[in-house]
Amino acid sequence: MSQIRGTRRNLWSLTVLCLLRVKPMHPYEMQRLIRDWHKDEFLDLKRGSLYHAIERLRKAGLIDPIETSREGRRPERTVYQLTEAGERHVCEWLKQLLAVPMREPTQFFAARDRSSTARGANGTSQVGNRQPQDGSRNNGAEDRPAGFGGS
Repeated sequence: MSQIRGTRRNLWSLTVLCLLRVKPMHPYEMQRLIRDWHKDEFLDLKRGSLYHAIERLRKAGLIDPIETSREGRRPERTVYQLTEAGERHVCEWLKQLLAVPMREPTQFFAARDRSSTARGANGTSQVGNRQPQDGSRNNGAEDRPAGFGGS
């Protein structure tokens, strides 16, 4: 897979590309969907991160602006769409991520691996009782288009 500078391992870039596979949209809609679909659970929602990812993807030729509009006193809203190169890139990127798992430490896997040695931890039974951080049961799965993927 060709490596386009700044997009290789950036979850913001991956998220924007996947959102634009659903339909063309502006950044405000992307932010809303990220929250509605609970993607903010693995993305650090710092102000500007989404816009930096959009700009990197635009410069790389993976997304294009298709419309800019303004309603009343609101800021301009630019709608972006995936380019053919962007579609190929995100499909290759997803295939590679799924085919070649990365070793990424997480608290869950550390606890799971060490729970068998901790007295009274009973980690195996706790895995079945796991709850999403927001207390919901399905983590927004029915609100998400089938092609966007699970949490």
